[in-house]
Amino acid sequence: FTSHGINPTRVASMKQIHSAEIVTAQEGMRYTGCDGLITTDKTLWLSIAHADCIPLFFYSKEPYILGAAHVGWKGLVGHLPKKMVYFVFSRHIWPFRSQFLYFFVVVHTASPN
Repeated sequence: FTSHGINPTRVASMKQIHSAEIVTAQEGMRYTGCDGLITTDKTLWLSIAHADCIPLFFYSKEPYILGAAHVGWKGLVGHLPKKMVYFVFSRHIWPFRSQFLYFFVVVHTASPN
């Protein structure tokens, strides 16, 4: 991270468990027992690891919201992407207009099956 000018103490990561659990990241640390992180802290970076699972990020500029999810088959069956959006609404991060929530799906590996 430091080679890119990122302070490693401001990076939030997950000990991913292939679930649909979400945590609000408020500081740079490794969060356990989840596959989704959401923050409203502009100084916090979110990090996920992935291989054959889908890395999903979402972003809103105003209000500032950043989310990262590690979506495997269990997260997909457990509706993790939808839960991430509902999580934002349930935490009353307002004013919020869904048309300004951008999603990014990152390249991942997949088996031929």
